[in-house]
Amino acid sequence: MEPASGVVFDGPNGTGNLHGTTLIRDNSDGLGAYGMTFHLTPGSPWSEQIISPFDGGSLGAYSFGEMSLYSSTLYGITADAGGSGYGEGRLFELTSNSNDCGGWQYQEPTMQNYTGTALVVQGSRSALVMDASGNLWGTQTTGGSNNYGRVFELTNSGGTWSLAYHYDFAGGTDGAYPQGGLAIDSSGSIYGATYSGGQSCTIDSNTPPEVNSLGCGVVFKIVP
Repeated sequence: MEPASGVVFDGPNGTGNLHGTTLIRDNSDGLGAYGMTFHLTPGSPWSEQIISPFDGGSLGAYSFGEMSLYSSTLYGITADAGGSGYGEGRLFELTSNSNDCGGWQYQEPTMQNYTGTALVVQGSRSALVMDASGNLWGTQTTGGSNNYGRVFELTNSGGTWSLAYHYDFAGGTDGAYPQGGLAIDSSGSIYGATYSGGQSCTIDSNTPPEVNSLGCGVVFKIVP
């Protein structure tokens, strides 16, 4: 319920299922109301099945960005972990498994330096994008040294993901609060946009004060 992102097909060789996430879910089963991953199977009408609920703990809470499909794995990230981990998102994977929910299985990846958890970043609201080397890139909307968000990279080595930060936004001409997805060109450069920062853009008297003070956003480029 209340999906905050788009859906993705299960690939050219798939069965035409759609996959997505929601911000909340019915907690009548006691598994938590922190959202879920789901798939829709084509038919008349389409049928829905929950792959895995987010539990507000090790499985994270509140996914805003849509999942990204690479090979036979769907990757996503939650904005929070819930409880004591509030604001600390978690990476998750859905792997193709014909014996599980709709052919997909929820999996919590191993994160370097985080024993027993998949702790990643604060408040990520964008989809993850994979470069030619198999690394995942994303943004967190807040946090970083200036609390205006930052760009991060997740690198997989032998099944363990490690986290690196590449840029902390300063809230000036470089932008502030990235929320949308990223794009990668053929040379591996990363492109995105921020919600605020850049030039001032007062539209009318109803323009929010934070827009007047921080600007109307910028398009940025990160060269690894």
